[in-house]
Amino acid sequence: MNRAKVPVKHEVKKAYFHALRNAFLIWNPKKVEEFESKMRKDGVDEKEIDAMKYFKPHLYDECIERHAPAPRILYYRVRAVFALFGNMVDSKTKKPLFNAAAWRKANEVLKEILHGYYSDPPGTILYSKKMKSDGTVMRNKYGMELVECFRGTNRVEAYHKKLHPIVKSKNCGVKMAAFLLAEMRHRHNQNISVLRRGGFPVLGHYSTHKIDQLQELYLHNHGCVLYPGWDSASAYKPTDESFDTIALHHSELQDALKNRREQLGDVKLTKDLQYMCDAMGVPLPFLPFSGKDGKAECQLFAKLMLMHKGTLDDVKFALEWCKHVDPEQNIHAKLPCHIRVQAAKFDRNQRIRATMEKAKNGRDLLKELHSKILPAMLEEESGSSDAQADDPPETAASPPSAKTATSRKRKSLTAGLSHTLRAPTRPCHFPVPPPQAMHNAPYVQHGDMIIGGSIPLQGPRKKRVCTLCLRNNGVNSPTCPGRSSHQHCKFFHLNNAPKLWHPHPLTLPKKKTKMCRKCGIVGCSGVGGHKYCTNNK
Repeated sequence: MNRAKVPVKHEVKKAYFHALRNAFLIWNPKKVEEFESKMRKDGVDEKEIDAMKYFKPHLYDECIERHAPAPRILYYRVRAVFALFGNMVDSKTKKPLFNAAAWRKANEVLKEILHGYYSDPPGTILYSKKMKSDGTVMRNKYGMELVECFRGTNRVEAYHKKLHPIVKSKNCGVKMAAFLLAEMRHRHNQNISVLRRGGFPVLGHYSTHKIDQLQELYLHNHGCVLYPGWDSASAYKPTDESFDTIALHHSELQDALKNRREQLGDVKLTKDLQYMCDAMGVPLPFLPFSGKDGKAECQLFAKLMLMHKGTLDDVKFALEWCKHVDPEQNIHAKLPCHIRVQAAKFDRNQRIRATMEKAKNGRDLLKELHSKILPAMLEEESGSSDAQADDPPETAASPPSAKTATSRKRKSLTAGLSHTLRAPTRPCHFPVPPPQAMHNAPYVQHGDMIIGGSIPLQGPRKKRVCTLCLRNNGVNSPTCPGRSSHQHCKFFHLNNAPKLWHPHPLTLPKKKTKMCRKCGIVGCSGVGGHKYCTNNK
């Protein structure tokens, strides 16, 4: 829809779009009443309900279906919105909501409404219930069932939108690209089936041929299927439809290519070209004109175009082109659309060439004029610096005088009339900063890293002592482990009682209590396993 464009900061814009949305789409009145009654029971007053309709309409959209009425009803609903809000003036800018261009677009929208472009097709269900993973219907906090709309083009465009950057960023051949797109389409269809189709199983993988085999095996052994909501693709009859790489040519072009292939005999084709032939059912592949390896094709096309007289018929030209097809010479078959595109380029190039010939005299005069209007070219003296300017600066600062002012004026008039030709120089290094721009700090800090000398501290660090030993007049406070925590003090308890310190504390070995299951002896090696038992051999 090429709707009427309105000012972004117009004070009537919000109310206009709210009314326009309600004019195009009508909510189910029974569900609206049910939803509002549940909100009233939950403590929502009428003002809040009206505010939700105005500022949060998605709360209604997610649980109430809408429909676009027939053209004869929709026309007057939308026209009334245009008539009401179109001439409303903003209090600050003093401009109406619709200008002349907006009124023209609004009238076009009304004409399209009468043609039925915006009304729902009769008898078509455009909503489905949102389902949970356990098969139950999703509900909002008020207990209303959530619905999902099929109206719009987002379902189709969302999938195709990601194909362009993916194909553009990946370098692969025609055959590999077709297989990758087929795998992507297969996975997308399976994921959408899990979301949209009732009873579709959640497999956890994309190898559907294994599910087909499992279904047949389960049916053969048990007489029933494992997944009732699963349909095998092999159960459908084969048709003449083709997907991925499809044929776009007509029967006459097919016969002409077949005759040309018989004349050429055996032709060596790459894997991609052979795949195109097999997928499209043609003896030789159709390829567009290429600027890299298509020099022979461009020359042949120019020759045939110069020989052609009258209006160009792209179909007959494609049939004539088949007589010259030779893959070994990089001359491939063309579709009529390839001929049309190349003919437009050829016609443009011919017109450019004719224009250049027509303007030859003027271009010669312009070239002669440019040769006259040139600065004096001076050769650079040997040993001169690369930084020397065309016009040498004044060497001494003399006091201003009449003679100095005259010479300065003369130089300004002759500035730029000469140009010194200098040879290109090698790339120079990054200029070294002057000494006055450098600091003399002993270290440099880059973010959280410090490079250089030691960082000056504020003062000497205070020695740590065990405060528990110090409190009890202990002499080992500087070396006691209790410097970190009182519980590690070796000489005093927390209640200031002295500890009985032993230089080598006695540790008793742990008593073995596990019994061997084979011999019943405590401490037997068979505790770790029956084969290690040494008492029952």
